[in-house]
Order: sequence, then C-alpha cells, then structure tokens
Amino acid sequence: MNPHLASASIPYQLEELIIKPLQSTCDSFRLCLIVIDALNECKEAGSTGTTSIILSSLSHYVSKISPLKILVTSRLEQSITSAFTPQSGHLNAASECLFLHELKLDVVQEDIKCYLSSALQDTGAFYRLNNSWPSEKDIHLLATLSSGLSIFAATSIKFIKEQSDSDP
Repeated sequence: MNPHLASASIPYQLEELIIKPLQSTCDSFRLCLIVIDALNECKEAGSTGTTSIILSSLSHYVSKISPLKILVTSRLEQSITSAFTPQSGHLNAASECLFLHELKLDVVQEDIKCYLSSALQDTGAFYRLNNSWPSEKDIHLLATLSSGLSIFAATSIKFIKEQSDSDP
C-alpha cells in the first residue's frame, strides 16, 4: 500500500481505497452499501470545493461499481445538489434523490417511535427498570413532540440518559 495515500488527491484515494478493491471482489457479493453521511460538513481548510471533488470523482466510477450503492446524506447546498442535476451527467442518471422534508409525517413518526422505543428500552435495561418502562403512551408523546425531527428524539434520549447518569 502507498504510505502517502492519506495525503493523495481525493480521486486517487477513491480509486485506490474503494474502486479497485471493489472491482477485484465484485463477483463475490451481490450488494454493498457505502454511506457518506453529512457530506456538507466535509470541508478541507482553505478549500470550498471538497464536496464537489468527491461527487465528481464518484461520477467517474459510478458505472464501474454496479453492485455498489452509495447513500449520500447532506443538507441542501448548491455545490452538492448541482451534482445530481441532468446537466451534471453520470450521477443524475445513476441516482435517486429523496428529500426528507417531503416525506409524510406519519412515516417519519413511525421511525422516530421505533428509535425512541429501542433507545429507552436499552436505558431501562441498563438501570434495571421494570419492563413496563417506557410506556407506549410516553413513547407516543415523545414522538409527537418531535414533530418529525429526529434530532429532537436523539436529544431527548441524550437528556434522559444524562439525567439517569446523574441520579444517585
């Protein structure tokens, strides 16, 4: 392996660390998923084009990595959304965009309820609370209060855990 790979260009890193290994093993698996979470937060010091470079590099290889699926999450930013327009080329043809703010609230609420239920049950088990904690009513109330915002649910769980940690 190249000891200077960490300081190499993003396209070269993508080719060496993802594309080549996948191409050499693509027959041994049916599907592989790579998650690039919060792409909008990927910024190099002094560079505003890091996200564009990553997406441009991906677009060069998208047809060569067919069993691979890439899930990109990001806030809506021009440099990112423009990579998925018809004018951009390969990514538009090989992608499907889903905007979370366009999902129906009841779909999001169910996901949030599942998350809250699981996280609160883990907390209850850790503190050896009885099996009736948390109640379905409490989970439903927290999910409703979230108004479809998963950050509210995650913050609620963090608050509950921190409060439990500070109790004698």
